[in-house]
Amino acid sequence: DYSYGNENNTSPLQLDGGRQYVFIAYSVNSTTVLPAVEFQDAGSKTLSGSKLNVSGDLDFMYFKKEMMVSGAEDNYLAIILKHMLCQITTTIDASATGYLINELESSLSPHKAELSISLLDGALTHGGDSKRADVIFSSFGAARLVSLPTIINAEENKETAFTIATITIGDITQNNITPFTG
Repeated sequence: DYSYGNENNTSPLQLDGGRQYVFIAYSVNSTTVLPAVEFQDAGSKTLSGSKLNVSGDLDFMYFKKEMMVSGAEDNYLAIILKHMLCQITTTIDASATGYLINELESSLSPHKAELSISLLDGALTHGGDSKRADVIFSSFGAARLVSLPTIINAEENKETAFTIATITIGDITQNNITPFTG
């Protein structure tokens, strides 16, 4: 296990030179949380039977590379993690009205609560209950608001709806608006 910023505190990985290896790297964008690998058969830990189960709210990233390692020199993996879920930043701009946004509750849905990842190929299985992913804005009282990034764990080819439960611009409040589905 390696944590960003603490690489020098981890011993080098010793492998046999002249052999082919499959390297898997994954992250949930945290220096404190690292999901444990689960094996289909604990007595026979194979890549084909390995998976991760994580919360659908985590920023899951994945990398896989097959490589022949040399015993005579350093080997470099050049790991580039690929984000496996959507991350959306929402902007609400009411500047054309001349008023400030004083209240805003919004969400994206559907959003699955759980995610299972096959380490063999990075295939995702979206599971758990469908829920909404709240879109969080850190402050109000401005004509233009930008949300914190929202992770969406949605199945492929499923439409996602952005819903504004409540918005107050100036002294006008509107409820249950769905300006976007796609």
